[in-house]
Parts: sequence; structure tokens; C-alpha cells
Amino acid sequence: MKIGLLVIGIVLLALGLLCAVHPDFSYTTREEVVKFGPMKATMDKEENVHVPVGVAALMLIAGLGLVVFGSQMKR
Repeated sequence: MKIGLLVIGIVLLALGLLCAVHPDFSYTTREEVVKFGPMKATMDKEENVHVPVGVAALMLIAGLGLVVFGSQMKR
């Protein structure tokens, strides 16, 4: 349990730091537009996501709390 809390805390710290430094990211999805028999047409669509500063701060605080709590736990 102690190791699990430490790992989750470190992951949350890393994600929070990444979101604080680079809050906007994009990804591409492929959608099927038309399907006619064996033929189909697809379209690539780029989606943009913005992570609010409050969410990044919450991840940093939660990650720090889990790391501190996990390191002070007794086996």
C-alpha cells in the first residue's frame, strides 16, 4: 500500500507539473463520414483540450500529499 501511494503521488505530481507548464494539448481522431457498400470515406479531426490552472494545482497538491503521507506510513 505504501508503494502504491508513492507511485500514484509521483504520477499526480508529474501530471500536475506537465499541465501547469503546458496546459493546452491536441490530439487527432478519425471519423467515418460516408459508408457506401465496401467503400468508406474518413476524415481526420483535430481536437484541442485546455486544462485549467486549478486542476493542475489540485493535481500538484494531491500528489504532494500522497507522497508525504505514503513516505510516513508504517508498513
